[in-house]
Amino acid sequence: MNSYLILILIFLVPLASASEKRSVSTQGQAIKEIYPDRLQMNFQIEIIEDTAEASKQKASNLYNKIKKQLEAMSLNDKEIKTTHFITQPHRPWENNKQVLRGHQTSIGLALTSSSMDKMGELVNVGEKEKNLSITGPNPYISRALYEATYQDCLTIALANAREKAQKMLKSIDEKVGPVLKIIEQGGHNYQPMPAHHRGQEMMMMKGAAADSAPQMEVGKQEVSTMIQVDFEIK
Repeated sequence: MNSYLILILIFLVPLASASEKRSVSTQGQAIKEIYPDRLQMNFQIEIIEDTAEASKQKASNLYNKIKKQLEAMSLNDKEIKTTHFITQPHRPWENNKQVLRGHQTSIGLALTSSSMDKMGELVNVGEKEKNLSITGPNPYISRALYEATYQDCLTIALANAREKAQKMLKSIDEKVGPVLKIIEQGGHNYQPMPAHHRGQEMMMMKGAAADSAPQMEVGKQEVSTMIQVDFEIK
């Protein structure tokens, strides 16, 4: 009985080895630089008055004024939203203690648009308002453009991996066969990243804007990926 088992195992081992495909594994990567297709501006109003009601009323009036200016502008794919509305006691530190000095209302407004050519005009909105701070315009890549570019990167990365495999196998007189497995390593996680998150923030100071709209340049941003590909060896 033991002799028969040994003979069966001897025949099965070569068969199992023959069924396994020889393969080579390489990494492919791709980086594409593209211009952002959207911009974002943030407006923050801060008003301090003796009473909470007076503070809210004055801040709301300025908010509506800025909002009407933005609504009147001819901007493509325009979106305007309120980011926050907060009223609270204003208690600065004086002589090592907090003292009530009225009430403060803070209102935030965010604008996004695909009119990249209007950035120069946007920096002049509300430039003379002393209770208004403006951050932007901050260019960023939209989800639609990111997805299309990322798919291009995957195609380029696959070609890069195949080229590496071909060079490796050519040196040992072998050829690349079909793809056996692809593992995406670079991650696919879209995050809108306005330029100010990358150290390119532009804060408009009161009275600093020019009378005419300035010409503003937009730099490219990167979309990248990395994949691991297993190829069959012919």
